[in-house]
Amino acid sequence: MRARVGPLNKPRRADVDHDAPEFYSGSMSGEPPFDTDALARLERRVEDLVALCRRLREDNAMWRARHQALSAEYVQLSERTRVARTRVEEMIGRVTAMARESR
Repeated sequence: MRARVGPLNKPRRADVDHDAPEFYSGSMSGEPPFDTDALARLERRVEDLVALCRRLREDNAMWRARHQALSAEYVQLSERTRVARTRVEEMIGRVTAMARESR
């Protein structure tokens, strides 16, 4: 017999057939309470996800460190480029001035 449903879709205590096997865990009714193969698959999947999460955290830390190193290198190269540009512009200015003087 199905229990009638009371407020909030919960069976009312007085209407529950306490002898029905659906109200007992598997150990009380003589059957396993769950599918052991499904539980093993779920456990493997959770372990795989934990390992994946760990690997992604390590990869993320490595990529963050790499990004930081490349950002620092970019700053250094930008400064070297600025200095080189300034020197080349100064040399062009001197060559231009020498060319004017020689006319």
